Amino acid sequence: MSLKKRFFTLISAFFLIFSEASFAETAEPYKDDEFPLLLKDLRRAEIITFGTMPFAVLADASAGVLDLCHHLIRILCQDLQML
Repeated sequence: MSLKKRFFTLISAFFLIFSEASFAETAEPYKDDEFPLLLKDLRRAEIITFGTMPFAVLADASAGVLDLCHHLIRILCQDLQML
């Protein structure tokens, strides 16, 4: 085994062994009054905005493709009429 592989194996084993300690501790849930209402509303707005982003991008991309197809068909039809 090369020196790099041994080093990587040793470091990986080190992190795996000592990461178990972090799994043993459980986080305390947030209390209802821990964050102001404004921050909760901002977080909700962020979730909704970025949650709808893939759908908006997909709709925009598909509209662009449909628009391109429409223009190509129109150009082809005009070329055929000229013959």
